[in-house]
Amino acid sequence: MTPDHAGPPGKAEGAARMRADIVSLRETITENARKICEILGPGRKVDAARLNLLLLETARLVHDGHRLLADGGRLRAEDLEAAAGDRAAGAEAARAWAQLGMPVNQLRLELNRWPVIDAMLRPQVRHRRQPLIDDPDRLPPVAAMRERVSDRLFAQLHALLNEEEQDPAAREHGCFADIPLAQSLFLREMHAARRCLIAARPGRPMRFLDIGCGAGLKVISAAPYFDRCAGLEYDPGYAARARGLFAGLPHDRCRVIEGDALSFAGYGDFDVLYFFRPMRDDATLARLEARIAAGARPGTLLVAPYRIFATRAADLGCAHVAGHVWLAGADARRADRLRRAAEAIGTGLPLDSDGNVPLVWDPLVRASRLRGHEPGLAAGPRHGDPNG
Repeated sequence: MTPDHAGPPGKAEGAARMRADIVSLRETITENARKICEILGPGRKVDAARLNLLLLETARLVHDGHRLLADGGRLRAEDLEAAAGDRAAGAEAARAWAQLGMPVNQLRLELNRWPVIDAMLRPQVRHRRQPLIDDPDRLPPVAAMRERVSDRLFAQLHALLNEEEQDPAAREHGCFADIPLAQSLFLREMHAARRCLIAARPGRPMRFLDIGCGAGLKVISAAPYFDRCAGLEYDPGYAARARGLFAGLPHDRCRVIEGDALSFAGYGDFDVLYFFRPMRDDATLARLEARIAAGARPGTLLVAPYRIFATRAADLGCAHVAGHVWLAGADARRADRLRRAAEAIGTGLPLDSDGNVPLVWDPLVRASRLRGHEPGLAAGPRHGDPNG
């Protein structure tokens, strides 16, 4: 990896060689990344053997890169020694190595990132289908107890954040008060819906609507899963409370739509429609379900976590996918195809920012994201760990 780049004595040969080697190494890694992206194209069956070979080659290149950086000190010392006694040559050598600072730091950043990228790519070599909805009854006892505690705490938080009494006009209209679904169940359904959308329309923005959002905590909870999240709310007090909560978020992905779900005309603007029995009266609820199903575009996901919807879904043109997720404008065969495709999608979520320094690995992150895989955190304590 050291090309013949010798120049006249005292002309910072080491710096020139180092620069050439960095360029050559990054070009080779970039080409490997391009080949890997080609293998991971949306909808393609992964060539596991070829992907594994490219990962091994890239790991070797990363090793070579670390050796190159370690050799930098020796090359710099040789350049300065060759320029000893020649003030101009010494200044030129110092300048050449100073100009290498940014390329060296860029390469070091990329090489140090490789273990995280490798950990993201490895599961895609021999990827196994994973159920869209895991069975809570099969959780280990400790995990099941954690979920119960978490659900109880979330319900208490919900009560603390929304002390608004239901508006009399909303009650008269037939709306339920702001009642929370168990958070663990909600997150299961959202994760399943996200994987379905990745399978059905990879790379496209995902838009979520909570019909009857109350104070908006489920809208906030959906934000890690979707690009844009909105809550439709009839009760002006609840809508105001949600608006205030959204204003305090560190992102702008959540908004409130104040209006009547029975006459709302914008259901077709969303990809996931969530509703947890927003109307008290069964006849009015049935009218609302019909309105939602009629307004949703074919292929929209409806998440309706209550039993009575399952008895009416087929008549509304909705087919069951998994859990409480339904596919609008589809038959059982199409819903089953979507479920199988979504089970092949990874379970990653983009919980961390990608950073503001472009890296040679960025195309691999984008390609993996279209398959439901994300770069994890580097090895070490989790955020907020007091022992970190």
